[in-house]
Amino acid sequence: MKNILISLVVLLSLVGCSSESDTKINSDRVIEFATTLKRDGTDNGMYFLEKDMGLGWNATVLVFGYPDNLSACDLILSTARETSPEVNFRCTLAN
Repeated sequence: MKNILISLVVLLSLVGCSSESDTKINSDRVIEFATTLKRDGTDNGMYFLEKDMGLGWNATVLVFGYPDNLSACDLILSTARETSPEVNFRCTLAN
């Protein structure tokens, strides 16, 4: 199951931004987009993979575009927990 290619994942921690404030602004825009986008009834919603390192939950990945977005998020979640056992992760509905 880990060999399934998850191709439609938008990382909220954007690579190549010039400063931390730029990254925060861009991630806030993605989060706002995801949480305000109305579902059209043809999918099961988008999901955030969130992490908590003791300072509260932060969205790190937006999962969308799959017939079952929660299953795709759960696959990423299991890999994240395996590779970073010291960090708490969860999948939450984005919209």
